[in-house]
Amino acid sequence: MVNKIQGIDYETALANLRASSLELRGDLPEKNELLSQFHPDYQANARVKLPIGPNQGDYCHPDLAKLLISHPLIDDYDLSGAEHLNTDVLVIGGGGAGAASGIVCD
Repeated sequence: MVNKIQGIDYETALANLRASSLELRGDLPEKNELLSQFHPDYQANARVKLPIGPNQGDYCHPDLAKLLISHPLIDDYDLSGAEHLNTDVLVIGGGGAGAASGIVCD
């Protein structure tokens, strides 16, 4: 026993869909109002201005700004005997993408 499904053509299905679609409600709040209430990037303290460095004046997340502004964990005298290298590329992370980009840039 074979079940054959009889369908309707595309134009009829599209016309039925358009006729039954719901209209948008006019009492919905504005996008910016919703974002400012619920999205963390739109809160008042979500971004801070960097006071120093090459990106001075740019805005970033407060935790990142705290790391960028903080004092280094390594003292200058710890690096006094270290070899100085000039590099063109700095790869952060040794995962698949970091390793692949390091190999390609070689």
